[in-house]
Amino acid sequence: MIRVDQTTFGKPAGNCFAACVASLLELRLEDVPFFMDAGPGGEWFDAFNAWLKTRGLYSLQFLVSNPNTPGQEWFPAGLHLMGGASPRHPVDSGILHCVVADNGEIIHDPNPARTGLLTKLDVQIVIPIDPSAWIRRP
Repeated sequence: MIRVDQTTFGKPAGNCFAACVASLLELRLEDVPFFMDAGPGGEWFDAFNAWLKTRGLYSLQFLVSNPNTPGQEWFPAGLHLMGGASPRHPVDSGILHCVVADNGEIIHDPNPARTGLLTKLDVQIVIPIDPSAWIRRP
């Protein structure tokens, strides 16, 4: 992983998600599209997975906690993207932030303020479509 910082901020143009994807995949920020303008609902996630597919990857998204089991959070082992409320915006603002985490611990906040998350809402794991082909990469 490399640390790539976001260059645009706020809603609707903040590119923290793209910066985290660039960090995770060790790409330049300009090589990662801005997925958040793909449409309302889950269209951004579909666009993200379509882009990942061209690289032999896909993403799975999970909620960190279950409202039926408060206080029991689940985090995957290894590097992942994590989304939640930002300290720069009220929790109910609808503006979320993305960071790179390892087993639920933030290891890179792409915002230059480096203030992390107020809440941990979801995680995305990026995995190979064909694990055996990924292992054989030089």
